[in-house]
Amino acid sequence: MTNRVDLNRCGDSPGKSFVLPFPSSDAEMQGIRVTRAEFSRMMGCSKQAVTDWVKSGRIVVGADGRFDPRQAVASLMRTGDLARIRAKVLEPLVRDITGRDREIARLRTELAAAKEEAEFHEASASEFVDLFDGLVRPDSFL
Repeated sequence: MTNRVDLNRCGDSPGKSFVLPFPSSDAEMQGIRVTRAEFSRMMGCSKQAVTDWVKSGRIVVGADGRFDPRQAVASLMRTGDLARIRAKVLEPLVRDITGRDREIARLRTELAAAKEEAEFHEASASEFVDLFDGLVRPDSFL
């Protein structure tokens, strides 16, 4: 059975999911709750960064002041620019996603150029057809 957190849907790409940087199991999902300091050590970032994420609403803290680290990572990935998250544990993921985004932008540019070139060639071919028709029927130009 797939956990909802494992799906970690992105707002801009429905059906796609990010791979979280640590394994999951139902037993782990039920019992692990960490403080801000523990989460900052897990992520390799400052406690202030975690506090900022909580204040901005990117991480939801429970009544006990703790939160599930997997849900926190999923929430961070959903709610912000991954390139701005400087957590060491997420660096490989951020690098892969940033590279993918650059590749998508490059391919979109190439596609636009190819479409423009195809339209040019289609228009040129149409003009040549008109010229050849005129050569076959010289009276059509008069």
